[in-house]
Amino acid sequence: MKNKIVILLCSLMILGFASIVSASSIITSGTWGNHSYSVVCFHRISWESAANDLLLDDCYLATVTSQAEQFFLKSLLEGIHGQYWLGGYQPEEETNPGANWAWVTGEDWSWTNWYDGEPNDFYGLGSEQHLALWSNFNWQWNDEGNLCNMSGYIAECAPVPEPATMLLLGCGLVGLAGIGRKKLFNKD
Repeated sequence: MKNKIVILLCSLMILGFASIVSASSIITSGTWGNHSYSVVCFHRISWESAANDLLLDDCYLATVTSQAEQFFLKSLLEGIHGQYWLGGYQPEEETNPGANWAWVTGEDWSWTNWYDGEPNDFYGLGSEQHLALWSNFNWQWNDEGNLCNMSGYIAECAPVPEPATMLLLGCGLVGLAGIGRKKLFNKD
């Protein structure tokens, strides 16, 4: 009976994962510093949905806090077109396009890379309170509203595990599997 339950749960997880993958796909990915980044194609996704999508993976919408990181993302996006969410946002009640921007991680908002004339709340005061990178702006920053005209988002995961950490994790998992197998075959 336990095996049937495990098989059923695994099947449901695979089906759930397949439905997520069919809605989105990773276009490209790379590592910078000790963080990994993925450009995820997910047409017409809102900023909130993109941010929530990443919570399951212990990742977040990418934060760009230096010229070097911006340069890395621009090289990662080479040959790609569209507009992709980043992890910058303003409080809902903010009506000044340039005020109170913050990162989803709480990192310092001290470096910016706005395209000329941005941020601008193009659709009216308080209408564009999320940050995006746009190929039309040479991958500089654009304030954007939740119009669902996005091509996807850029995910950032940190830190990338050191190889020694992965080795220890693998040894631990093999050890646990061995203990479980021993109990299964040695029914005392």
